[in-house]
Amino acid sequence: MTRHDRSTGGRRRARWRWAPAVAAAIVGATMLPGSAAPRIATVVPTAVKLPADCVPTPHPPPTEYGFVARVTGGTVTGDRMKVTDMDVSVCGVIRVVNATPGSNCTGIQGELIIPADGVVTNGLKAQLTVIPGSPIDIPVEVTATPMASYVRCDGSSGGLKMDLNMKVRGSAGGFGLACQVPFTGTVHSTVTGPLLTPPYEGNTTITGKVDAGQVANNDKYCPGQLPGRVNKIADLPTTGYDVNWPTKVSIYHPATS
Repeated sequence: MTRHDRSTGGRRRARWRWAPAVAAAIVGATMLPGSAAPRIATVVPTAVKLPADCVPTPHPPPTEYGFVARVTGGTVTGDRMKVTDMDVSVCGVIRVVNATPGSNCTGIQGELIIPADGVVTNGLKAQLTVIPGSPIDIPVEVTATPMASYVRCDGSSGGLKMDLNMKVRGSAGGFGLACQVPFTGTVHSTVTGPLLTPPYEGNTTITGKVDAGQVANNDKYCPGQLPGRVNKIADLPTTGYDVNWPTKVSIYHPATS
């Protein structure tokens, strides 16, 4: 098990909590067919401490809502590598934008934006199997690149449907060396639960398949012939890693002054 904590930023992120109240009724209206422009609901998330990039603007336009999620007990499983016992915090904003073609949204749509510092690894366990039946625990630090995806609109009551184009890198190594393995792919979720009543949280299981790319050369952290050796040992690139992430979600709007 490893923990990702970057000095004061890590201490600040460790204080994240779910928003005590939510403007989900307004957000939900933006994600259904035939919706009109939402009214602005003011909700004060007093317990939420977020990186600046995750804090929605209180003065539209643009109209933004805060998004906070936490993955616990999630897994990423493939042929050689396996990640289990995930505890990952995610934050971002949902921005109200013009509806995109083919979205089934009328007029407006929600766009989920997750900044690079919006993904924080609280804990996980990663294993690499070189010899069948003999997995090796490896230390891993997860970093993310900015991600943006649209929330789909449909007429069902099954929940808010979302496809996330995922771009993250797992940095594995020791003794000052850290080779980054990029994971990319599209994962899917349908958020359900009591978003409109206490405790103002939704639930979802994020699923899909992602690909692991080759390790690239980095003279400082992954130098010389090390990338090629890592690629050979881990059989990179590989496809078809299964994602299964149980997730709690909260959406809120900031207070206006």
